[in-house]
Amino acid sequence: MKNYFKRSLLLFCASTILLTFVACGGTSNTTGTTAPTANTSGEEKAVTVRWATSVSQNEIDSNKTPTAITINTWVKTVEEASKGTINVEVFGGSQLANGTDDTISGVLNGAFEMAQINTGSWGDYTNAFAALNVPYLYTDFSEVHKVMDSDFGKSMLDQVKKDVGVVPLCYGDIGYRHITNSKGIIKSPADLAGLKIRTMTDSVQISAMNDLGAAVTPLAISELFSALQQKLVDAQENPLSTIYAQKYYEVQKFCTLTKHSYTTTILFMNEQFFNSLSDSQKVAIETANDTATKAGRAVLESSEKENKQKLETAGMQFYELSDSEMAAFQNSVKPTWEKVKSAMGEQKWNELMSAIGK
Repeated sequence: MKNYFKRSLLLFCASTILLTFVACGGTSNTTGTTAPTANTSGEEKAVTVRWATSVSQNEIDSNKTPTAITINTWVKTVEEASKGTINVEVFGGSQLANGTDDTISGVLNGAFEMAQINTGSWGDYTNAFAALNVPYLYTDFSEVHKVMDSDFGKSMLDQVKKDVGVVPLCYGDIGYRHITNSKGIIKSPADLAGLKIRTMTDSVQISAMNDLGAAVTPLAISELFSALQQKLVDAQENPLSTIYAQKYYEVQKFCTLTKHSYTTTILFMNEQFFNSLSDSQKVAIETANDTATKAGRAVLESSEKENKQKLETAGMQFYELSDSEMAAFQNSVKPTWEKVKSAMGEQKWNELMSAIGK
């Protein structure tokens, strides 16, 4: 019901904007041009794609993290494969949208054509990515890639299109999530008791942190640095590339390599805009999806090591859990596994296990 209400509210807002523009003699497109319609003639016109992302412009420009490489590879590939008929403008650092609600509504109403959101941020709109957020389900990169590349992975993207009304393009890797905090070294779930930790607005992530005893505060990533700086929260959990790019080392001294979940991002596009593209432009997008996904994956391990070294140089202290300590974390989140299994249903859960090979 919550997901339905969210989508209905966004669609209502988009419809209101459309009616307002029509009443004034305009359209729902924020540029003042006629909104694109489905392309049935095969005619190819030059188009511009405005891409909204919370990834910092500095990270995008440095082009070293899996996320930045995915973004830049997608842009370069689609422009080349479309022979210049698709031009992409990337707006980093939440320039066009602040948070998940702004981002999804912006794509739905045509304020911009494309965006990306981490799988953990879709929880208020669809449960499609619950399988990717299960804590301690994926022990290495290959297992999560098996799921993303499988029919099960495709079905998750299909569900987003059905539930939300956008066109999902592809997955992009970010990496394993780890816990940082300003209080001290975390070695066991007991050390998390009462610790105020920020998570994304995802019921699976929130459940996992509750299982570990933390006090959860969901926040948009654009608000996180100031929340850590002002001590509104004590801790946060993110991949090392995000921790470094967002400079959390300035307000967080300790990091435990918990590897509690794996984060991917979803690239998605306005459906009406996508349908307005020619067949060859859609092929160019498919080429960009495949090329960008592979490029991001190619630097996962090296990026993890490089960002750990950078964070250590910046003064962050790391703690790597022993096998027995890791087992304590894994055992603590078993109730979340049961919740996800119940929500997905036995058949869907078994399909997920089959996709992983477990």
